[in-house]
Amino acid sequence: MATFVDGKVYEKRKVYDRFGILIKDPPQRYQNPEWLHVTAKIAALRASSSVVTVIARRDRDDKISHKKKKKKRKRNWITYFSGSGIIFECEEESVDATYATTVLTPASPLLRDFEIEVDVALSDGKLCKSQVVACDYYYNLAVLRIMTDIPLQPANMRSLDDGLSIHPTQPLSLDPDGKSFRLRPHSNLFKILPDDKVIALSRRYNDPYFLDFDVAHFSMERPSNECHEFFYVKGIDGINYNGGPVINYSGEMIGILFHESSFLPSNVISRWWKHYKTHREFRRPWLGFEVANPYTAQSGFLEQLLLKFPGFSTGLLVVKVEEGSPAYCSGIRDSDVIVQINGVLVQSTLEFFEKTWDKVGEAVELEVIRESTGGQLNISTTIGEVTPEKFPKRSRGVPREVPGLFLA
Repeated sequence: MATFVDGKVYEKRKVYDRFGILIKDPPQRYQNPEWLHVTAKIAALRASSSVVTVIARRDRDDKISHKKKKKKRKRNWITYFSGSGIIFECEEESVDATYATTVLTPASPLLRDFEIEVDVALSDGKLCKSQVVACDYYYNLAVLRIMTDIPLQPANMRSLDDGLSIHPTQPLSLDPDGKSFRLRPHSNLFKILPDDKVIALSRRYNDPYFLDFDVAHFSMERPSNECHEFFYVKGIDGINYNGGPVINYSGEMIGILFHESSFLPSNVISRWWKHYKTHREFRRPWLGFEVANPYTAQSGFLEQLLLKFPGFSTGLLVVKVEEGSPAYCSGIRDSDVIVQINGVLVQSTLEFFEKTWDKVGEAVELEVIRESTGGQLNISTTIGEVTPEKFPKRSRGVPREVPGLFLA
């Protein structure tokens, strides 16, 4: 049954919240036909098999006074966290012909000072016991391992390209929808620009664990309580999609979404996982500055930059430098623009991140242009690593002394 209002067709239907409770007066977004857009729905179905529900339980009576001798008792498990997760990898075990599946989910709910159990609900409703293998509080990633008799489908990952040339002579082309512009295709990366549409996925937290999705918009706003590698989407309630993937309209995963609508790009996730799997330790490169793509700057600044440096097209705008950091000590200041690293042009923030990932503890050469003086500088600085006191304050109830590293 549908209603025709103001030239648009709205479908009247029952709407349930994430706990399966009927919403009597659903928000307008549930009545928006765009939420039911066919292409978004098809993309969500393509990625659905790799989206799981993660359920964490604790013993209700776990915090009995240590002064009293604890007697053997039956565990009283209660659910304290429910969210989503991503099937990231599936490998066959050579011993017993079973499959070890790696699931990524938010780490902050699992970093607690009490004993927990974590279950994973698959797309077919099957509930699997999982082992918490590792938690990295800095990137908010936890690694779960489940064992299955059949192989599971991992997420189809696609790395992002967030760069854009600001040079006036650079040819631009319109998207088919005519609403956003992009550079002509030049790589196999997925090009993403501010206000581009993406899709957020999650699974409901109760049986039968139905798939949910919503359309969001990519934003260059940076979450204030996250590390600088995080991006942001607007237009959705991130709490309902915590731990679920952000996908494009081809059904490819471009990041993992967290509860405040911030998401970690797939470029970072892939690098993070490869390093952890090889070395069984986490890596967190740090220079002590916040950077952004130049197109986020004010037009007046960009105009003066192009007048002083006519050949400039891409680079990194230094938004803020932390005093005492490697970048500050080497001479980098606010509003500087980094154009090269070790003689290679810098196209975007994500590309810069990938170029510094394997350089922790090493010196790198940066070519910097400074709009205020019109000068061009060659600066040598050393890539440091984030220490626990610089970890983001993202979650209530997680003590600051948590080092951000747990290995099973």
